[in-house]
Amino acid sequence: MGVAIGRKFLLQYESRRPAVDSGIEIVKGRLANTARSPIRLRVAGEAATLSSKRMTPGVRREEFAS
Repeated sequence: MGVAIGRKFLLQYESRRPAVDSGIEIVKGRLANTARSPIRLRVAGEAATLSSKRMTPGVRREEFAS
């Protein structure tokens, strides 16, 4: 089981956006959202990932993904 650390990154300056030359569209959805362990599905192109994170205080969470 891995550990997920929640962080988000935003571009600070719009002028840097042209330097980002490619990207992958990721579709996300929740299959279940319980108080102990949400279950998520992410689809990127032909690949799909099912993940579950144990809810704990702070930004670190144990994560199982397949």
